[in-house]
This record gives sequence, structure tokens and C-alpha cells, in this order.
Amino acid sequence: MDALMWSYLAGGMAYLVPLALVLVVLSGLDEEDARATALLIPVVTGVVVLAYIAVGFAFEFGGVGLMDSRHGFSQLVWEWSPLPEQWGPYWGMAGFAGWLLWRGSGTPDAVALFWGHLPWILSASFIPVLVLRRRVLSLYPLLVAALMGGVVVPLAGNWAHGGGWLSRLGATLGWGHGYVDFGGGGLVGIVGGAAGLSLLLAFQLRRPDGEDSPSLPEVHFPALALIGSFLFVVGTAGWALNNPLYELSQLPIHRILANGAIGWFAGMVVPAFYLWFVADVYHPHFSFLGGWASWLAVLPGLPFLPPWVVLAVGLVVGGTTPLLIYVVRERLRLDDPAGLVGASLWGGLGGLIILGFLADGRYGSGWHGIGSTSYLGVPHQGVSGLWVAEPFNADWPGQMLAQLAGASAYFVWAFFILSVLGIVLALLSKIPHGLRTDSSPSSAPVEQADIGAAPVVEVESASHPPLDSHQDG
Repeated sequence: MDALMWSYLAGGMAYLVPLALVLVVLSGLDEEDARATALLIPVVTGVVVLAYIAVGFAFEFGGVGLMDSRHGFSQLVWEWSPLPEQWGPYWGMAGFAGWLLWRGSGTPDAVALFWGHLPWILSASFIPVLVLRRRVLSLYPLLVAALMGGVVVPLAGNWAHGGGWLSRLGATLGWGHGYVDFGGGGLVGIVGGAAGLSLLLAFQLRRPDGEDSPSLPEVHFPALALIGSFLFVVGTAGWALNNPLYELSQLPIHRILANGAIGWFAGMVVPAFYLWFVADVYHPHFSFLGGWASWLAVLPGLPFLPPWVVLAVGLVVGGTTPLLIYVVRERLRLDDPAGLVGASLWGGLGGLIILGFLADGRYGSGWHGIGSTSYLGVPHQGVSGLWVAEPFNADWPGQMLAQLAGASAYFVWAFFILSVLGIVLALLSKIPHGLRTDSSPSSAPVEQADIGAAPVVEVESASHPPLDSHQDG
């Protein structure tokens, strides 16, 4: 089987990951809420795919031909930089070729790149959409999905995976091998989590002070979460190995497969025992969130971290996830019932920092064009952190600076753009929508017209109670 065909097949496996994420979230919803959310996801998926093929792929990989000389990328050679030429050629911010995969940009190599990265785009886009589900006008999650799939996630992906400025920090500033996020854990976790956080704040989705809520959220469909947890592990193989930009013969596939499974299951263990100890009950939802956060944390360093480090990372990141979710829900009073925002941000940020500390230097020689023959005076030294294996030299603080730069850029970018959109949509939600059959004042809850229109749901807040359940169909 040639490399291109493997990219297609592995890319198909990667679509199990966004599906698994949705299943885990649905497991914690009641029957009516789960039904409405399940009906929303196919439409959201269509919007994200259309936005990505129309403009997102060009933004992300429109300049990839400048870093990969294979013939299939010969038309993807337009990378825009806002900086003058004297700053050098490595400050690209956005691609501008490959719109609609049209003409010469629809080669087998380019289509494989599109097919392989679409699951990353979907997963990051689902996070803010699932935060808004059934809590705002039904059109708003679709607008968020279009912006995420067409602009926010692709531009961030360009900086790291499309030859943009973050990946070139090693060449421009001498910061290690540049920003490294092999499996996209930082892209999905930080961009998706920051977008969800900004929307929680913009729509004022807060838990009322003094609210008597259950100490633990309910789990209505544990079988869905069980299926989702195993789909994560199977999907990891395709997720990590479907990128045609990576040379598989030079990657430790054994590490990638083992680390993906270890990271997920290790993250589930500590939350289970913690809740058994403090609440005398096994609560699967927190275990699954711990697994999600841990999985995101190991993705950036899948080939660069030894398995024992991944095991430790999974136990620590997964074990601290319930505490972080508690802080978000009970201390910050942000109404994130699924716990996705806190778990995603923690996993994405933790993974980038961990790589800066614990990448052992065994693999990644020549990554982003740095040290193809030797690095730091050691032949074939790869991506390295502070603590490395013998006989490699520590790369400190260069690699950590690159990782922190990437995490900061991701968070600021996604939080700012989605905050602007969220504020605009929140203001629009104050305007009455739909047809009325009475002369009630505009401050009354909005009624759904019986003409087949999309359901209209008012934002939940301390001052605006949710609508009756008959309006959410």
C-alpha cells in the first residue's frame, strides 16, 4: 500500500474521534436534550465541511508547497505575511491558494491533506457548538460552526502545520525546532476551548449564585460514553498517522499507537478512584472528561515522549481534570454542563508544556527544517525538552518558548474572534424573533411559530429562565 492510499484510509479512521466526542457529551444529557443535540450535529458538520472546503483549506494549506516540494502541492505556494521582506520569509500568517480545491489545487496529495485534517477541524469546531446547544437561537451555532471551520481553526492550523510563523520559530528566533504540535492537541484543545469560553462569557451563560444543584452531573446514557471511549483509541491511529506531510518511515509508529492508548485510558483512572473516594460512587462522566483532557495532552508529543512519561502525564492531567471542572462550574460560575471547556483548555495547554519539558530527543531530527544532520552538537538529535535521554543535550528554554508562544497565540486568536461574534449574537438575541399571536411585550419569551420554522430558544441566565420543553423540538 502506498503512502497516499494509507493517508486516505487512516483519515477515515480519524473521523471516529469527533464522533466519539459527541457520544461522550450526549451521554450526559437527558433524553430530550440529547435528541435535539443529535439532530443539530449533522447540520453543523455540513456547515463546517462546506466552510473548510470553500475557504478554510486555502487559509490553512495555501502555502504548504513552499515547505513541501512534491508535485501535488505545486499550486499551493501562496503564503501571506503582514511583515516586510527584511524580516525574512518565515512569518507567514495565512495561505491564499486552494479555494474550493479548484483546478490544480485538487491533486491527490492536496485532497489527502484536506481529508486528513478535516477531523481536526470538526473536533475543534464541535466544542463551542456543544457549549451553545439548545441555549441560543438555533441559527447561532451554525454561524459559529461556519466561522470556526472556515477561518478560526484553519488560520491557527496554518501557523503550526501549514508552514506558518509558529512552526518557523526555530529558524527565525532560534527557539528549538519551532512550535511542535504533532497530533494537533493544542489546536483542538486551546482553540476549541478558548472559543467555548468566550461564548460562555459573551452569552452570560452562568450558574446563578446560590443555586442548589446536584454535586455531580447525571449520566443518562453511559453506553454512549463507553462506546465513545473505545472509538477514541481506535481513531487515534488514523488521527496521528493520516498526515501526508509526515514521513511515516521516519516516525516511531510503535510509540504513536501505544502513547495514544495509554494517554486515553490513564486519564480515566484517577478521576474514577477520586470520586469513589470522595463521593463513594463511580461517576463515568468525569472519567471520560479526564480521558479527553489526557488524550489532548499527549497528542502534541506522541512520537517524542516515551511511554512511561505518557502514563505519568495521563494520570496527572486526568486526575486534575475534575478539580478544574469544579473551579469552572462552582467558583467561576460558568454554566458548562458537559465540562468540555475546562477539560479541553487544560489538555491542550498541558500537552504543549509537557513537550517542552519532557521530549527526549530520540525522534524528530530535521523537524521543521532544524538540525537535519545534527542539533546542539549531537548527530540526529530530534525534538528535545529540558529532560532528555542520553546522549542528547537539553534544549532549554528554546523549545519551551516556542510551545508557550503557540499556546498564547492560539488562545488570544480564538478568544478574541469568538468574543466579537458572541457579543454581536448576544445583542441580537435581545431583539424579538419569530411570529407572535398575541400582543405580549417584547421582553416576554419568544414563541415558536407553527410554520415549520427552526426552534427558537432563549439564552439561559439568572434573569431569563429557560423556555418550556415543548419549544425545544
